[in-house]
Amino acid sequence: MISIKDYRFTYKGLGNGLHHFDFDIDKSFFSKFEKSRIKEGIFSVNVEMDKRDSMLVLQFAIRGSYQGVCDRCTAPIDIDLSGDDQIIIKFSEEDSSDDEEIMYLDPKETHVDLTEIMYELIHVHIPLVSLRDCDSEGYKYCDHDALDILEQDIEEDQNEDNPLWSGLKDLDL
Repeated sequence: MISIKDYRFTYKGLGNGLHHFDFDIDKSFFSKFEKSRIKEGIFSVNVEMDKRDSMLVLQFAIRGSYQGVCDRCTAPIDIDLSGDDQIIIKFSEEDSSDDEEIMYLDPKETHVDLTEIMYELIHVHIPLVSLRDCDSEGYKYCDHDALDILEQDIEEDQNEDNPLWSGLKDLDL
């Protein structure tokens, strides 16, 4: 388990009710995780904690961007990312739930470490497809060599004499 001191807070001694915590995340955060898909990114994470006698209810608001690769042309792009999540932390000596939104914390603990929780929540919100709006930007940031190869492949696929498609013509459906 990876723990970074800056992403922990002490909840013991706080009264019941709402408490707010703000965290800034940058590339040094992601460098601690060997298999992170994000290498460069800047995020703000706002956490609203509702402390109760038997549990903590944490509301996360994640906003930021990271550097990725355009899935169309492979040019580097900044990808916006945002997400709102809730995690419930119950006080118990046993971890007895398969629910991913409920965690258990030993009642003897004095602090909550959000390092891995924030890492996972950010990664859950990575978009499946990352594309730049090339049309509105006039393709000025695109890798034109990659786009030329894609265009050539599309033209070859549309050619009626393509041997890949000729076998399908004989099928009787």
